[in-house]
Amino acid sequence: MDKDVEIVLHKIVGMIEDVAKKVDNMQNTINVMQKDIDVMKADIDIMKTDINEIKQEQNEMHDRLDTIASMYGSHEEAIRRLKARKIL
Repeated sequence: MDKDVEIVLHKIVGMIEDVAKKVDNMQNTINVMQKDIDVMKADIDIMKTDINEIKQEQNEMHDRLDTIASMYGSHEEAIRRLKARKIL
């Protein structure tokens, strides 16, 4: 009987070791994924900065178009004249 208990205990220990190896592998995978996520967050922050700069530039361009349009009476007329002069 003691031999059977010993065999079962060895099997249980083996199973626990297998589970521990799987947990270690999962932890390594999580660590790699966390590094990838950190890189992606940095990329997103850069994109947000770029988007904000583009929005600011867009607003400045819109203000300039408004200024020019006020001279010609409408945006369409201003755009038409700018295109005719090959500015746009």
